[in-house]
Amino acid sequence: MVNLRKIKKITFISTFGLSIVLTGTFFPNQGKVQTEAFASSTKHEENKSQQKKQQASISIAEWGKTENGKIVNLFTLKNANGMSAKITNYGGVLTELKQHFPDSVNQPHFPSVILRPGETYRHIMVHKFSTRSSKLNNPKSNNSKSKNHKLENNQLKVSNLKHTKTLKNTKSQNTKLQSTKLQSILDINSQVEKIAEGFKFTEGPLWHPDGFLLFSDIPADTIYQWKPGEKARVFRRPSGNANGNTFDKQGRLISGEHGNRRVSRMGKNGKVVTLASKYQGKRLNSPNDLAVKSDGSIYFTDPPYGIKSEDEELGFYGVYRLAPDGKLTLLVKDFVRPNGIAFSPDESKLYVNDSDQGHIRVFDVKPDGTLTNGSIFAQQKDKTKEGVPDGMKVDIKGNVYSTGPGGVWVFSPTGELLGVIEVPEPPANLAWGGEDYKTLYMTARKSVYSVRLKVPGIKPGGVN
Repeated sequence: MVNLRKIKKITFISTFGLSIVLTGTFFPNQGKVQTEAFASSTKHEENKSQQKKQQASISIAEWGKTENGKIVNLFTLKNANGMSAKITNYGGVLTELKQHFPDSVNQPHFPSVILRPGETYRHIMVHKFSTRSSKLNNPKSNNSKSKNHKLENNQLKVSNLKHTKTLKNTKSQNTKLQSTKLQSILDINSQVEKIAEGFKFTEGPLWHPDGFLLFSDIPADTIYQWKPGEKARVFRRPSGNANGNTFDKQGRLISGEHGNRRVSRMGKNGKVVTLASKYQGKRLNSPNDLAVKSDGSIYFTDPPYGIKSEDEELGFYGVYRLAPDGKLTLLVKDFVRPNGIAFSPDESKLYVNDSDQGHIRVFDVKPDGTLTNGSIFAQQKDKTKEGVPDGMKVDIKGNVYSTGPGGVWVFSPTGELLGVIEVPEPPANLAWGGEDYKTLYMTARKSVYSVRLKVPGIKPGGVN
C-alpha cells in the first residue's frame, strides 16, 4: 500500500525501459503535494548519467471510497517531459505518453493479464500500465496553479488497484441512446445488467441451445458456463487460452486459442482436436475470432495478441477460410490488427474490424468463399472513451454490432451509426442468447453484462 503521507520517494520502472522518479511530501491541511519528477530512458542501460530533473505539477481528485467508507484520493502528477503518474493512497497507476510501442501488441509475461489491442500493459506489483489519450498532451494541463481537480473523460480510469475495494454496482446507469433510430432496436428504458463478475479478462460469449452461456476467460485458461440464476462454473479447462468461440453446423464448439495458436474443435464427448495451426508450414499467430458459414467453412482472424513478436513466423496478420475438407486459404493479409468477424444475414458480405485502425471493413463473398471488393464500412474512433473495435456480430435485419470505445456501436446495413449501447467496462465481445435470442450478452474486462433488445441476432453455426 502506498501512503503519500509517509512516502518521500516513489520510483516506477517499466519493463520496456522507461522510468519515473517522484519525490515529495503530502500536506493534508493544504491539499497540495510539493513535488518534482524526472523521466529518463533506461533502455540498454544508456544515458543514465544524462538524467535531468523537471518541475512537475499535480492535481488531486476524490476517486471513490473503500467498503469501510475511507476516502480514496487520486493524485495526478505531470512533468515537462510529457510523462504522468496517477497515484492513490491505496496504490498507483502510471500512464505513458506514447500511444503505441514496438511491442505494444504482445502478451506480457503475466498470467493474470491479457493485452488488448491498442493498449500497452506493464505491471509493477499490482499496478496496470495503459496508453493515455493524446488529449493529455495539452500544455495547459501542466499548470501547477490549476484549481480544477476533476478527472476529464479522456483520462484513463484507475482500474487495477487490488488494495482499493470499491463498492460494486450490479446494475449500470440507464443505457443512453445517441440516436432515436436506436430505439427501434433498444427500448429507451432498457438497462445493461451485470450478470457475472470476478474474472480476469472475459471474451468469446456464445449461447448454447441447452440454455446457458459460454464465455472465455483468456488469462485464466478457462471457458466458463453460466446459466440464469446460477453462478458460473468451469466448462473447459485448460482452454488453450481460448478467445473467440462459435459452433459449427453440428453444434460442436469451435475456438480460437491464443496459447496453442490454433483453431480447435471440441466434440460433444469432450475431445478437443486441432483444425488449423499452420499456414504453408508456418505457425499461425494467435487465432482470435471466428464465424461459420452455412456451407460449414470457418472464417477466422489471426492477429498477434497472444504471442511475442520474436515468436511470429508469418510476418503478417490475416483473415482465413478453413474449408470443410480442411483446406486453409488466406483471404486477406493487409490488416494491421484484424479482430471481430461476422457475416451479413444472407452471407453475401463479410465484416472484419481492425482494432489498430479503428474501423470496420466489408467484403463481398464470392461463390467459392473467397473475398473481393473490400472497402471501409464504418469508423469507430472516439478518443474520449476507452476501448477499440473488437468483437462483432450481426442481427437478423443486417445491423452490425461492434464493440468499441465506450460500449457496443450499432450500425445500419448501410454503415450509418444508429447509436452506442454504453457498458460500464470496455466490452471485448458480444453474442445473442435467451429463448427468443433477443438478449445481448457482452463480455467486458472482468465481468459479463446483458441487455434486452427488440431484434434477435443471427444464430452461430450458419444455421438460422
